[in-house]
Amino acid sequence: MLLRLGRVPTLVVSSADAAREVLQLQDHAFANRPSLTIPRRLLYGCTDIAFAPHGAYWRGVRKIAVLHLLS
Repeated sequence: MLLRLGRVPTLVVSSADAAREVLQLQDHAFANRPSLTIPRRLLYGCTDIAFAPHGAYWRGVRKIAVLHLLS
């Protein structure tokens, strides 16, 4: 079921098989975060680890964060 919560379309998964499909087989389609105006303006264009879009930049920032947090 697809709900619209304000401007954001939200997918509601109601069975274990559907959850497996969404979280394991279709994970690339649901990996990004929504683009929000306030964090983009306050956090230098969403260049931090919490709001960066999923991709090569996010993986690089995550690698640096893990390296420094776990050493």
